[in-house]
Formats: sequence, structure tokens, C-alpha cells
Amino acid sequence: MIAALLRRPWVCDGALLAPAALTIIVLFGGALVGTVRTSVLPLGGRVTLHAWRALLDDPQFSDAVAFTLRTAALSPTLLAALLALAVALAARGSSTRVRALLATTVPVPHLLVASVAVL
Repeated sequence: MIAALLRRPWVCDGALLAPAALTIIVLFGGALVGTVRTSVLPLGGRVTLHAWRALLDDPQFSDAVAFTLRTAALSPTLLAALLALAVALAARGSSTRVRALLATTVPVPHLLVASVAVL
């Protein structure tokens, strides 16, 4: 039963992603939970939603959220992410040489900065 399950590619991919995903969930999730806990339970020790009410009632906050969402939706970052996803999906069936060529985009900027730092 387990051997048959492990032959499925999505199970192997999930198993490989599990340590990284767990680390991200624990680190960012813990920070997020701590932040929300601090905002709901301030140093006084009494549970209150006053800070959240004040934040959500502030018109500048809603303007900032709208600006952030608009900027994120229209930014080149979203386009780059979609393009990178398309290239990655297209490269899945490619040869090792093509995938290695695509992977050089990761170390090259780091090597360039390291070279400049040494000089």
C-alpha cells in the first residue's frame, strides 16, 4: 500500500516539499499568531479588539490597502511570477541541459555580487 502510494509523483513532490513548507509555516505562522495575540491581548492583560476597530475604521488604512492591492496587481512582479511559472512548467519535460541553463539564473547574480565585493 505505501509502496504504491510512493510511486505517485505528487506524493514524492509533497514529501520533498514538506520540510521547507513546515519551516515556513512554523516561522511565519508563529510570528503572525504572536502579532495577533499581542494586538488582542495588550500588556494590560485584558482581551480587547479596540486596536482592530481603530485600524479598520481608519480611512487611511483602507486607502493604503487599496493602493497596495492595486500596485501588486499591476506590478511587473506579478507578470514575472506568471512568466516564471510558465517557463518552469514548459521546462519540466525538457532535457537536463535546458533545465541547467535555466537554473543558472539563480547563482549568477550571487556570484556577480561576490566578485564585486572581493574586488
